[in-house]
Amino acid sequence: MGLRYDTDPGTGALTLSSVANASGGNTVYQGTITNGGTNNFVGTKFLVAGFGNANNNGTFECVANTTSAITLANPNGSNSGSPTTGTATGPALSDSTFKFEVAQNHNLSNNRINNNTGVIDTTITPVAEVQYRFDMTCTASGTIVMTLSGGGLTATHTFTGIAQITSIGQTGAMNLGLHRTNGYGEISVPTQATSINNNPPLAAGTKVTISGASNSTFNSTFPIVHEDIGGTNSPGYLFVLVGTTLDEANSAATLTYHPGVIPYLGFGNDTQASPSDCSIAIDYFGLSWNTGIQTTPNAIDATQGRYI
Repeated sequence: MGLRYDTDPGTGALTLSSVANASGGNTVYQGTITNGGTNNFVGTKFLVAGFGNANNNGTFECVANTTSAITLANPNGSNSGSPTTGTATGPALSDSTFKFEVAQNHNLSNNRINNNTGVIDTTITPVAEVQYRFDMTCTASGTIVMTLSGGGLTATHTFTGIAQITSIGQTGAMNLGLHRTNGYGEISVPTQATSINNNPPLAAGTKVTISGASNSTFNSTFPIVHEDIGGTNSPGYLFVLVGTTLDEANSAATLTYHPGVIPYLGFGNDTQASPSDCSIAIDYFGLSWNTGIQTTPNAIDATQGRYI
């Protein structure tokens, strides 16, 4: 979630010269895969058009690619019909103005979100050597207010209803453990895998509700206070829970939470050859953290610069 300005024109229309029969839920299309490499388009959704057999056309996610072939998650591909050629077009953002964006990627094995919903156009066009200020404020659970100002212009938008994530123990490869020792409870997920269900995006500050645990002591809402990397139950997430030692291995409990987020700034060139020389200057990057958002917001304490 945040501010986006991405001028990347995308892949353009890839020329496809042939298509094979579907196998294992996927279809291999041969052709000229411009800017292709070894699986660098995995996770990207392509719009396929132009084939005589309608089963070959549609919007499908890339599961593998080279410079001469692209494999798409089309379970019905067929090498019959005429014409047997077509095109595959990937998403193109081609931003000309700043955009506010909130998107969730529910498959951590993919490094592309491919979700152009939750995008609001600020209508503010970036101007070189103009200073802009961007603020994100969260004063209620599931609500984010974004504001951009600069060059005499201001845009603001409130995103509401940002959904919580549910992770369920014993689902998929998730080996969920619940523990209590030395005054702390811990959620451990020693089996790391590639989806939300078995690799929960928790972080310090996340408020997580545990339900359905066999030991009712764990069934409550807790703020994560520390990430345990390298410990006995690593990776794990600690919360305050006073009492005697408890262990619930391979728990079937359910975790409900908003994903942990880390502030970051990304800047770089897109796939265009020109311009090749560009820069950006940042004069302030701040984070104020209010642990009471899901109940009553706490008053700002000047002695706690980041933890409010």
